[in-house]
Amino acid sequence: MEIKLKRRPGITQRREGFSHVEKMDYVIHSMVPDPGMPLEEMENWFERGTRRLLDLAVRDRCEGFLLCSTGAVYQPQGRPLCEEDPLVSLEGPLTYGRIRRQVEEQCLKACQRRGISLKIARGFNFAGPRLPENAGFAFSDFQRDAAAGRPVWVKSDGQSVRTYLYASDMASWLWKILLQPSTIETFNVGAKNKIKIKTLAELIGKNKNSSVYILKNKMQNAAGNNFYVPKVEKCKKKLGLKVTKTLKQILKLN
Repeated sequence: MEIKLKRRPGITQRREGFSHVEKMDYVIHSMVPDPGMPLEEMENWFERGTRRLLDLAVRDRCEGFLLCSTGAVYQPQGRPLCEEDPLVSLEGPLTYGRIRRQVEEQCLKACQRRGISLKIARGFNFAGPRLPENAGFAFSDFQRDAAAGRPVWVKSDGQSVRTYLYASDMASWLWKILLQPSTIETFNVGAKNKIKIKTLAELIGKNKNSSVYILKNKMQNAAGNNFYVPKVEKCKKKLGLKVTKTLKQILKLN
């Protein structure tokens, strides 16, 4: 997919907000909290940052606003998740998923009220260059330890199921979602190559000649989503998007 955009000056972030030299055509909201940030602080951080980005979009009358959200906003179903599945309650206890749902609602209300084209991309799991380490992502943590010659530790029973979309595919999908013409729409972003965390650790350990240890602690999985897999038929059928890297190819590249 070839995308041509006019060059624009960058945005500088200052303590009091954002400033820029020339009109912006699009806003991409891709805020990622620091690992270990307390939930109350995270909630406030997301609300303030989101408000500033929405204000920027209104001020420049942007053509589109892309919110990079997460599959954590869905209620676990024990099967692949589609865009119409139930979402976590806004009235429930404060969790990461509820905070991200609040961000979606904040963007929806503001964009509907102000006439801004909004796309919500609910991302699942990704692999590839520049994936943060020490952030609780199994793939990057396994790769980090195996590359350093250390044993790979699975801090659960390893039965959770995940999928992994390569970074270049993710970037291509996000651009296509942002630039498609509908006013307000939501898409899942991810792959269908299901794999258990235990199997993933064993494949990475084998590639790097590292030992793999499974803690076999089922309680580690109790509060999480053991089956975290998206349905991506909407992206494929409506936008013509494809997965270009299989999990086997991804493992060879890392």
